[in-house]
Amino acid sequence: MDLVSEAGVDVSNWANFKGGAARAASNPKHCYEWSFIEPKKVVVLNLWHELITPGYDGTAFITLNNREKASKYRGIQSVRALKADDAIQTAVKDKLPVRVIVLVGARRDISILGERSSKVSKRLLDPES
Repeated sequence: MDLVSEAGVDVSNWANFKGGAARAASNPKHCYEWSFIEPKKVVVLNLWHELITPGYDGTAFITLNNREKASKYRGIQSVRALKADDAIQTAVKDKLPVRVIVLVGARRDISILGERSSKVSKRLLDPES
């Protein structure tokens, strides 16, 4: 929640659940999302470090096809994949900066049914858009 806020997204709504402000960061309606949009301001993506490839010129890139992922996933995973795809499209269409929260941890293998959820052990907001 802190990194999403630091990236420029209004997180005041996160406190609007049973846990209240004291547990806002654990609001399941928001804390498991793959992407966030602050309209006309910024798009934030949660991306796994292991999927990021260094570029030849000192940059980094990632190849994503969230629409394809959505067709393979079930339930909320499919919804999150489509929302992330929409966030990327919004960034391009509205010419918004994209901020990335880089995740490290035990990433779930979605192809194995019954596999436990991914567990993030570290997060970092990339200082560059």
